[in-house]
Amino acid sequence: MRKVRLYIGNQLVDLPEGVSLPITYTTEDFKNPTIVKNSFSKTISLPNTDTNNKIFNHFYKLDRYQNNSGFNPSKRVDAKIYCDGELLESGYIQLNSITGIGEDKKYNITMYGGLGDFFYGLKYNEDGTTKTLADLQFFVLDDNNRLRPKEEELTFNINKEFVSKCFDKD
Repeated sequence: MRKVRLYIGNQLVDLPEGVSLPITYTTEDFKNPTIVKNSFSKTISLPNTDTNNKIFNHFYKLDRYQNNSGFNPSKRVDAKIYCDGELLESGYIQLNSITGIGEDKKYNITMYGGLGDFFYGLKYNEDGTTKTLADLQFFVLDDNNRLRPKEEELTFNINKEFVSKCFDKD
């Protein structure tokens, strides 16, 4: 029997008995690769265990002590899937919901593969806020061929002299 392990933020997760993490693609994915937004996604329910409660910082408790190092559902959390000791997929997880009461509690998560992680990184800043064009750095050089600071890189006037200098450069 194959041994599947899931790590969330470098912590080994207690998986339910007989969990299956197949990586499958549909025929439509191969016919039109431009619609593929993720290399892998899988939604599973994690059991209520001391280990999983610790990983998710007892998020179900409304009166819990909140510290900065605990789980934050608005931030991307790295995840890795290993099968028989070999890395099968890396990406991130999203906590969708917590269901059940008492010992029947479950953490419902969706795992997204590396390609989804790439698209997430394009859309969101590290603090979970949505990126805008103002967040991008364009690596503009000044007249002395030095990198302009990000906040100043687009503070120049486009006029005929500027356009002429651009054409004169290699």
